[in-house]
Amino acid sequence: MANYRLGFTPVRYANGTPWSGACTLYAVASADATIIGIGDLVKIDGGADTNGIRTVTRAAAGDAVCGAVIGVRVPAEGVGSGKFLGSGSTSPSLDLPQYVPATKGRVRYVRVVDDPNVLFEASVDTTTSTIALADVGLNANPVVSNASTTTGLSNTKIDGNTEATTTALTLKLIEFVQREDQTSTATDAANRWIVKINMHQLGNTLGTVGY
Repeated sequence: MANYRLGFTPVRYANGTPWSGACTLYAVASADATIIGIGDLVKIDGGADTNGIRTVTRAAAGDAVCGAVIGVRVPAEGVGSGKFLGSGSTSPSLDLPQYVPATKGRVRYVRVVDDPNVLFEASVDTTTSTIALADVGLNANPVVSNASTTTGLSNTKIDGNTEATTTALTLKLIEFVQREDQTSTATDAANRWIVKINMHQLGNTLGTVGY
């Protein structure tokens, strides 16, 4: 079984078109106390930096969210520098990993995939329960953990104990990932699902009923 990184990785749009790489710049307030890594789900918190860039914070289970982080700005760089690091960056001139620490000291910046029609791949947390193949179409919440300060990557997964038809759940299960490294029973902790953000701040904040 392949050892995939955790968090939410954009893969395609709901109409089947491959994800184009589009994303939006957001700020994280200096007073924000959350750790934010690559792959974390974030939500718009109603604030802005001095340039008018909207601020986000790490989302919790049951929140309406605006998307997932794919890049974190190098701390010493200004808004106009364009220098970002993602999960595959190998630049020798930059200190890795890059993540937004709990103690920030200054406004930080992240790139977020915030299109409501983007689908994401994510792992299931099977600590208490698994997601059966027949659960496709149901809604679920994420189980949120701090990102790794070693890799800078998210530790958030799909909560395998929350799938239901309930509208007010953050995610919708679209399909089980179809790859050779997946098991047909869908009970392995490394198994992956494709999900859509069900409660999206730039789309339907209330979500839709699972089926």
